[in-house]
Amino acid sequence: MSEGRELEEQIGRSSEELELLIEIVTNLKIDDATETTRIIDGITSIFTTLNQVKVAVRKKIKSLMQVEGAAQFNAEIKLLNQSVINYLDLCDGPSRCEEYLNKVMVQFEELEGRFADFDEYIVELADKRTEVYEAFEARKLSLVEARSRKANARRADPESHPTSR
Repeated sequence: MSEGRELEEQIGRSSEELELLIEIVTNLKIDDATETTRIIDGITSIFTTLNQVKVAVRKKIKSLMQVEGAAQFNAEIKLLNQSVINYLDLCDGPSRCEEYLNKVMVQFEELEGRFADFDEYIVELADKRTEVYEAFEARKLSLVEARSRKANARRADPESHPTSR
């Protein structure tokens, strides 16, 4: 793909040089209109070929980006999934849930930035973001409920509480 980018840059430079050539020919005082027309037609022909090559290079680069982008996106999603699983396991309190959720949301923002040119990935990331948010919220809720149950159990049975003895 880097070769394609280099080729695209060379084509850009060639286009600039052709623009300069057109400017030079336009400013020349050529008395023979037939000769001027022949020169301009030659430059136009080169421009046409150059533009066709430019379109072909851009299509090829886009095609390569899609293939490479799909592979990279899938690898990034796998890594993100593993991070989420790990963070959910590490959540031992509501504040940890918030902390790890924030870390995962930063990862989502980075992925959205890297894959901004791929609409289908942005949609998938948005769905995944919602799913992850709901998973962390559910984990946080279960931790809060577990704390409440423990606190209620201690209040209900003061003898079992170590500080009441």
